[in-house]
Amino acid sequence: IEKKFREHLSGISNIEVSILFANDIEEEIKESESRRPTVETGKIRIDKSGNYLLYGDDAAIVNISAYSLKQLYAQHNTNLLARNLRYHVAGRDIDNAIKETIHKDPDSFWLKNNGITVICDDFKIDGKEVKLTNFSIVNGGQTTYMIHKSPSINSDYDLYLPCKIIKIVGYTEDEKNQFTLSIAKATNSQKAIKPVDLKANSPEQIRFAREMRTVGVFYQTKRGETVPRAYREPYLNTDLVEIGKLCLAGIFQMPCLSRSKPSSLYLEKYYEPIFNKNQSQIAKLCKELLYIDHYFRTAYQRNFDRENSSKPNASVRISFAHNARTICVAFVAFAARYRQQNFSDQDLIPILNTSRSESNLDALYETFQELGSLKYLILPQLFDRKEQYDTILNKLFSVIIEAGITSYSIECRYDTTLTATNYLKKDKNYYNILEAQWSRICEDINQIFADVGM
Repeated sequence: IEKKFREHLSGISNIEVSILFANDIEEEIKESESRRPTVETGKIRIDKSGNYLLYGDDAAIVNISAYSLKQLYAQHNTNLLARNLRYHVAGRDIDNAIKETIHKDPDSFWLKNNGITVICDDFKIDGKEVKLTNFSIVNGGQTTYMIHKSPSINSDYDLYLPCKIIKIVGYTEDEKNQFTLSIAKATNSQKAIKPVDLKANSPEQIRFAREMRTVGVFYQTKRGETVPRAYREPYLNTDLVEIGKLCLAGIFQMPCLSRSKPSSLYLEKYYEPIFNKNQSQIAKLCKELLYIDHYFRTAYQRNFDRENSSKPNASVRISFAHNARTICVAFVAFAARYRQQNFSDQDLIPILNTSRSESNLDALYETFQELGSLKYLILPQLFDRKEQYDTILNKLFSVIIEAGITSYSIECRYDTTLTATNYLKKDKNYYNILEAQWSRICEDINQIFADVGM
């Protein structure tokens, strides 16, 4: 096909040909629609004409037809839940209870179910129809999904459930998002809400998702979101939890906190610099951190095991390496930033002393959270040529792991109960490794980057 196409355009050289089949086009359409914040227009049926309760001009409570809700979901799929805190997250007990009530006791469904909450720009009740404009379900996603899945509900077998309809308040997009988020937080109570859910539709998360898409990474803002086919490579899709861990390790240089208490990212001191400052800069760095982490897990660790399996101290070496992923991610970022003079030798004096005292933690935070004009960790042209990028990662991983094994082995002489897992739970030990062998580590960093023209 491409050959025939180019024959007709033989005089043109700078042209790119993409051949898409029906499934590809459907996927592109679905993926594009999933990024819309609301459904533009739709309607739902209520039980009786004029049977509604108004709350001023901006809200109403009605009893809606489950079948009309099922029809809406069939048409718009998860986009119907675009402003919910999450998509359907399976919960066996609740799912089974909803399924059983629909099938065996439909008359009690209204009594047992909390119903759904819809936010919209506008609504109009006309007889037995509610017409909605720019709307989304913000509570009741699980109920909606189970109604959609139920083979029992159809035009001949219907039931009703309560529905609260609320007009969105706000002039700017951020104001609307904040209002929607406040309603979603307040109304979601059926299933436990995690900290990551509470951030799902916050304005900064929506903006960050756009920035990540710009650099070629799909960022899930809510649990249950489907990853488009084009982003199925593990390092091309991510979420707040993973980005939080990587930023604690790579940006703030706290790899052990990242491993033992990743929820620390929700503290304002860590969250704000990542999601409410230069998001474009952070997105570019996070794309590299994702790949660095992926390469360690899928390639480096296996190679290390194979190469060290027959060494006399194999168990110590392999155990340490298996627990060293976050310090390896942190060290690559540390080495790259040091080489680019993102921080100086003078800055490192109080930081490396953190290994002896935690009184310098403030200096550590102030130095590392300031990224300046940093645009990348390793040259972009090397990232595009993964073989060269992988070679650099291999060398940097080996520097910190070899230094770490030396420091850990010394500590084990004084504490025979110490394990690699426990040793790498404390960030002061990461800084102990750097301080104890800084001269050689510094020399290795400079040599590795000099070899690739950085």
